[in-house]
Amino acid sequence: MSSSTNAWESENTMRDVLRSVRHVLAMDAFANKSTLAFLKIYRGEDIHIIDNRYQPRVGETVEFIYDSNSGAEAMRIGYDLLKQGKRVAFVSTGAMMARALVEKASKLSKPDNSPVRAPYTNTVEAGISFEVTGHFDIVIAITNIATPVHVEALAQMLYRIHDCSRRIVSIFYQKNSNELFRPPGHENIRAELENAWPNNLPTAIKGHREWDNNTISYKIDESPAVITFIEVEHQKRLSARFFIEKLCSLIASTGASLQLIKMDENREVIGNRKRIRNEVRVETLVIKETDFNAVATSRNLSLEEAEVL
Repeated sequence: MSSSTNAWESENTMRDVLRSVRHVLAMDAFANKSTLAFLKIYRGEDIHIIDNRYQPRVGETVEFIYDSNSGAEAMRIGYDLLKQGKRVAFVSTGAMMARALVEKASKLSKPDNSPVRAPYTNTVEAGISFEVTGHFDIVIAITNIATPVHVEALAQMLYRIHDCSRRIVSIFYQKNSNELFRPPGHENIRAELENAWPNNLPTAIKGHREWDNNTISYKIDESPAVITFIEVEHQKRLSARFFIEKLCSLIASTGASLQLIKMDENREVIGNRKRIRNEVRVETLVIKETDFNAVATSRNLSLEEAEVL
């Protein structure tokens, strides 16, 4: 609802559904006070909460890499294992990077010269789990700590493949991101929305801001859509500032151990790391250009399809 080009219609539809149906089952990995307030507006006090926390993972170890080169070391480890015939699952909070990783992997060969099969799905964060026991040899998560994806979401993505003997988390900070410098706080975000230029106003807020002649400024209302958007933005900024601490805390709360991996500084390894990172970067640029051309040359593309691309 917060990103759709039809946010206003989506909000009205959600309101009508919540008011008209007999029972509502809401599953939210990041439920908070704002989520409950949103539901109470339409459902009163008849709300019951079931808190299903992470399953215990005592005896497991999650390996961490802090890699300033955008996760290149984790990519190298994963591709080396793929070429050995191992089954590797990459988890990425960036859709472009995920698609580029798959494109790169599909060009690799196993020891018997058979091609590496590299399927891609964007449904992992949405709650689709992989339940087959022992299928994957390793899960490798790669993320920028200033990602718009919540740290809780990455933790869940890491464990969507339930049974796996090894997990690696590679984290980096992209210096051209400004997420770390945007202050959290509900009042700060509300002030930003009220002072934003119309073209810079998030889609979910359009229709919720009006000009106030008394204060000679814009004011946004107190609708559930606004309250929810501000809470999500607040949590996102907190996540960016304390991403590493929160991720380590979430994993440790399952009973798993954490281990910091020292990067291999062998000259040949460094060369391979740089080569792989450059190849993935090229794949990303190709995907972006392909998507752009798809939008530019399509005559029947809807607004929603264009936004997805």
